[in-house]
Amino acid sequence: MKNILVSERSGSCTHAVSEQELSRSHDASSCHDHEEINPLIVTQMTLAPRERCCWLTVEPSIFLGMLGHALSSSVITQLLLARNCQEMFPLNATKCDMLVYRIDTQEARQLEALLEPRVTVLQMYKTVIEAFIPAVLSMFLGPWSDHYGRKPLMLWPVFGYGLTYIIYTFLSVVPDLCPFYFLLASIPVALSGGLITVISGMYAYTSDITSAEKRALRMGFLDVCLFGGVAVGGYLSAPLFSVAGKYGYLTVFATSATCYLLSFLYVTFIPESVNVSQMGSSNGGLCSVFDIRLVSKMIATCCKRREHYRRAIIFLVIIVISTCIISLEGESTVSFLYTRDKFGWDIRKYTQFGSVVTLLSLCGTLIGMYIFSVWLRISDSVFALCVFLTKCAQTLIFGFAPKDWYLYIGSAVGVLGGVSGPLCRSLISKTVPLEDIGTVFAMTSMIESLTPIAASPLYTFVYNATLLTFPGTFYIVSCAIFGLDVILLSWVIVLQHLSPAHSYTRIQQVE
Repeated sequence: MKNILVSERSGSCTHAVSEQELSRSHDASSCHDHEEINPLIVTQMTLAPRERCCWLTVEPSIFLGMLGHALSSSVITQLLLARNCQEMFPLNATKCDMLVYRIDTQEARQLEALLEPRVTVLQMYKTVIEAFIPAVLSMFLGPWSDHYGRKPLMLWPVFGYGLTYIIYTFLSVVPDLCPFYFLLASIPVALSGGLITVISGMYAYTSDITSAEKRALRMGFLDVCLFGGVAVGGYLSAPLFSVAGKYGYLTVFATSATCYLLSFLYVTFIPESVNVSQMGSSNGGLCSVFDIRLVSKMIATCCKRREHYRRAIIFLVIIVISTCIISLEGESTVSFLYTRDKFGWDIRKYTQFGSVVTLLSLCGTLIGMYIFSVWLRISDSVFALCVFLTKCAQTLIFGFAPKDWYLYIGSAVGVLGGVSGPLCRSLISKTVPLEDIGTVFAMTSMIESLTPIAASPLYTFVYNATLLTFPGTFYIVSCAIFGLDVILLSWVIVLQHLSPAHSYTRIQQVE
């Protein structure tokens, strides 16, 4: 068959299909009663990008979702502390009230230190449940979305999160409930694909509807909405819990469930970015998701030889994304303990610092993407290399900070750190054909889902081993990781310079 040439600059398609091919396609569809037709083949022939000028597509959905997620994140930890306290001291409710109402006394700190190991174990189980199963699902969902659409990748996890917070709402009002029962709330998230699936679906959707020139900026704007939801939710969480009084847990979890319900409804009404044929949509049920051919396709697509060193570029960028997630997840595990031990911070100061960092990241992502990607037109790989150099400097400042205000200086130095993710994903989307974007993003999502499982033990071990000598050692580990990323991105730039420039993506039709 002929090829379809898709211009990345205009987002338009030029179809070159002969009358004989159209006749053969019609004959194949008319004899489906006599011959089994592979739905992957039928839907692949209808895949085409749609360029839209609207700046708001999936962004409100991710904002609402992250708003609901951030509202409940710290409240869940507090709930687990309180319920473990009630289980350990069933006859002393006053002692546990110090944790619920955050009374800052020496006794409260000692009690929290006593309960932290128990809560850490629960959070570890929660992380494993919510990370391992989505990692397995991502192997199927990414290739599946290339043929049956991106919206299911966004709708299923959002629905799962809504169910999770509904379960938290009911469990939080059950008195004297064993804390391990709260792990049941993680099951809907895990079975529906988790956060990594919905984010990957939104990145793939954005890649489908934007041209190559605008893709990095649009992905940066998507990250701005993501972190904006985190910032707003984190800021409103404590006041909402306090205003609700004894119904604090019920109110916060119900609000989070409502946010995900609104997000679900919003995604329902946005148009699909992949043209799915009637044949494909009729065969795109649950059984088609777990087709082992999808996993084989993902492995074959990611590992197949590509011209102009593109296979090497894809894997190098995936490694950069994965190592960046390791440092992010690892630092979040021990950073509060670091600030409390070295600078005497409490949860309020740490939350304020987190809000400042998030605000700086939002501004840096929005302004940086516009200045460097749109105005100066710096390539994604060169821009990402510069960003990781600033992240190296930031982690060194954090690790050697003699005073707490050095942390704010480090945050200002790393103000562009938030653009690393959008830049790397934009680089991947420009390296592979349009019909392979969901498949390659699936491989990226699978690796991203597994990295938190390794990051937390690694950074916890480093922090505990160096606590009495140099507690900032884990930041040096992050600096070394970012240094490795700089080397890998330099390699990517060299490979790109060895390759000729191209202005279109060639979609091969199936014979």
